[in-house]
Amino acid sequence: MKGWSLQARLAVLLLALVALLGTAGALALRGLGQAASSLDTVYRDRVLPLQQLAAISEAYGVGIVAAVERARDGAIPASQALASIDAAQARIDQQWHAYRQTYLVAQEVQLIAETTPLMQRADLAVQQAKGLLLTSDRPGLARFAATDMFPAIAPVIEVLGRLIAVQPEVAHVESESARATYRRTLISAGALVALALTAGGLLTASVLSRHLREKRAADARTARISRFHRALSRTNQLIVREGDAQKLLEGLCRICVDTGHALLASVLLRDGDRARRVVSAGPAAELFAGVPSVVDLTEPRVRISLSCEAMDRGVPAVSDHVATDPRTAPWQERARHHGVRSAAAFPLRRGGAVAGVLVLYAEEPGFFDAPLVQLLVEMVGDVSFALDTIDGNVAHQAAQREVEAGLVRFRQLFYKAPMSIIILARDSGHVRDINDFASERYGLTRADMIGRTMRELGVGLVDKDRERFYALLARDGRVEQMPAQVRGVQGQLREVLTSAEPIDYLGEPCLLAMSLDVTALRAAEQARRAQQEAEAASRAKTEFLSRMSHELRTPLNAVLGFSQLLRGDLRFAADQQAQLGHIHQAGQHLLALINDVLDVARIEEGRLKVATQAVLLGPVVADACRMLAPLAEAQAVRIDPAPPGIDTAWVEADPIRLRQVLINLMSNAVKYNRPGGWVRVELARDADQLWLSVRDNGIGMSAEQLAHLYEPFNRLGRERGAVEGTGIGMVLTRQLVRLMHGQLEVMSLPDQGTQVRLGLPAASAQQALSMAAQQAATAAPAATGAPTGVVLYIEDNPVNLLLVEQMLARWPAVRVVQAENGRTGLDLARTLRPDVVLLDMHLPDLDGAEVLRRLRADPATRGFTVVALSASAMPEEVAEARAAGANDYWTKPFEVEHLLADLRRLLPSRPQDGVSSAAMGWH
Repeated sequence: MKGWSLQARLAVLLLALVALLGTAGALALRGLGQAASSLDTVYRDRVLPLQQLAAISEAYGVGIVAAVERARDGAIPASQALASIDAAQARIDQQWHAYRQTYLVAQEVQLIAETTPLMQRADLAVQQAKGLLLTSDRPGLARFAATDMFPAIAPVIEVLGRLIAVQPEVAHVESESARATYRRTLISAGALVALALTAGGLLTASVLSRHLREKRAADARTARISRFHRALSRTNQLIVREGDAQKLLEGLCRICVDTGHALLASVLLRDGDRARRVVSAGPAAELFAGVPSVVDLTEPRVRISLSCEAMDRGVPAVSDHVATDPRTAPWQERARHHGVRSAAAFPLRRGGAVAGVLVLYAEEPGFFDAPLVQLLVEMVGDVSFALDTIDGNVAHQAAQREVEAGLVRFRQLFYKAPMSIIILARDSGHVRDINDFASERYGLTRADMIGRTMRELGVGLVDKDRERFYALLARDGRVEQMPAQVRGVQGQLREVLTSAEPIDYLGEPCLLAMSLDVTALRAAEQARRAQQEAEAASRAKTEFLSRMSHELRTPLNAVLGFSQLLRGDLRFAADQQAQLGHIHQAGQHLLALINDVLDVARIEEGRLKVATQAVLLGPVVADACRMLAPLAEAQAVRIDPAPPGIDTAWVEADPIRLRQVLINLMSNAVKYNRPGGWVRVELARDADQLWLSVRDNGIGMSAEQLAHLYEPFNRLGRERGAVEGTGIGMVLTRQLVRLMHGQLEVMSLPDQGTQVRLGLPAASAQQALSMAAQQAATAAPAATGAPTGVVLYIEDNPVNLLLVEQMLARWPAVRVVQAENGRTGLDLARTLRPDVVLLDMHLPDLDGAEVLRRLRADPATRGFTVVALSASAMPEEVAEARAAGANDYWTKPFEVEHLLADLRRLLPSRPQDGVSSAAMGWH
């Protein structure tokens, strides 16, 4: 009613009173209707269900039980009994469905829940009775009726009786509810009439009171607008006369306080993620006491403030009630103490962007209404325009100063630039000015050169380059980065890149000729080319090693794989087993040679990385002893038990490379020993290191041999002996130890043995505990049965296919399916849905990485376990396969037991014989 006359408001109140009385009559009629409807509901939801339940009970008792009895006694034929039963079942289904559609109370819902399984049981009994009737088996029917049928139907009839008993009780309750509704309606209608009369009187008084308040508020708004216009006039005068931004903002705050627009005014200017309060007017010292002048706009309590909201959104932010506004929560107590009841923040713009806010605080709640906010927005907009004007004047003055300073800087740069710069007259070619670098390059002073041509001075571009320079200048009007040679006064030549631009110099058309000395760059370029050639040679070596590794590992896969399979065949005699052992040992020796050569090459190229972590020495030493046991037995060398404390000793190392180092040291101790000799591992500690010593009482080394121990491929004169070796084992071992930040010390005497001390950083207790917990959490449970499932092997080499097939032949429940190319493998993967896909990375039609990408892109094969197989062991190839989606990468040649162990981990397993599925947790 804001803005309405008093008469209009009273007329609206009279209409509202009439409407209220009419509403009371309508509510009375509605209550009477509800009472009548309740009576109708009693009939619809209670009387009809009573009839329906009685009909169901009768159908069970008369329609089904009586028919079975009469047929049993021979009173009616079986066909008539079947017809009577079918009719009774149809009636039961119809009435039961109709009953469940009626309004049900909680007691009925509970009884229905009991009835449903009983009816299902009764239906099964009826079906059995019908079957006996169809076969005319009267004796069976008599037995069934006495023992099964009546006990199945009797509980249903009993629960139906309980449902029938519920209906009168609920009907009585609903009838009482209808009568209560009628009484409440009469009381409510009377109360509404009384309320309408009372409300009419109160509203009339309220309208008169509000009319008086609005009149006083209108007078206050008129006075406030008058004050605002005074403020706007003073602000315009301030903008005209003030050219300093700081003083302009100080005057704006003072005007807002003086004209009554705020108890206190302040301006915050933004600087990145911070805002600084730069000016204020009013009792700022009291309100802001202890409050920092700089705030962090990223703090949560500042992010929700009015100031931050206005700066972020670029529109005014108003709080009509500071005491209850969540945006002002951090300083509500301070505001209440100083009488602040409302606040508003207005964005100040500079250069089109929000640069800060004007914040006003008032004593009156709701002080900043829409008209006042609009007027303040206009005033702040004028101030923002004035700030842009001030910034523009400041920028113009700065530009003028920059032009003047730029001329000075140009002269400084011109004379001190680290390249030759000469200003030449365009028409005559005379030198107008040169810088210090040109004077020094040509060996002449500025006075010697100005006013003369370069040709006259006998310096500058050599003749052929000078002709080319002027030809380019005539054609293009300028010269850019022309390679050339220049001569100094002593005749020395320098390589340069020369450029020339036309300029106006002191009113005369001139050329600004610049030349950059690239003599050193040319030499560096030659060095770079040499470096590139060396890098190309290194890449060629790497590619050769990769190809050599792949080509050698492929046949080795067959040699080692089949030799392992044949050694397990009991049909071979002892001498044949020994021969197979020689074949396998020779293959392992060749594989070790390949691996060592690759590792040395990677270390030399800086591509071999180690990943150190806390490693427990006990398992590593035990693994090395286990692997070297056959060699030691063949050499008749004893490997002593691990020293005490080895199972609690932790070091920082790469576990794989540490195992490689230890196996190399212990294999040397075994190979270069004597029958009946011993190899012993010892452990010592110092402040921050653990020392693991490998000692033997073998043939030892002389001082001269020790001096050449780390020379690649130098076997120290033992290359003609019976012990196999490559001469790079110790070279690789020392490099690996250095990569793990360890130390290697070798002490040896001829015929007395050798001691190699391996020092590694000791792991902290925290690292050891963390790694132990991680290993315990990730330990895989032992397989409980033989593997089963489907393995899809995508491989074009028939020998490799045969090898894997024969390796897996020991698992009858594992089916191996072969694909000879990538496309066939993709088709089989979609149709077979294998448990594991073994994928060779070098296929005749598709690259292995491409097959991986297609498997991962197809929703039907995306989740398969895919293992990349390859004879290539270069790190970049492994990384490429994993990036394409391989779950793992296995390098050929295969160790049979390792391959089977890895596949056992990936394949599902079936229970062992004599163990049931339930016992293994399968349901």
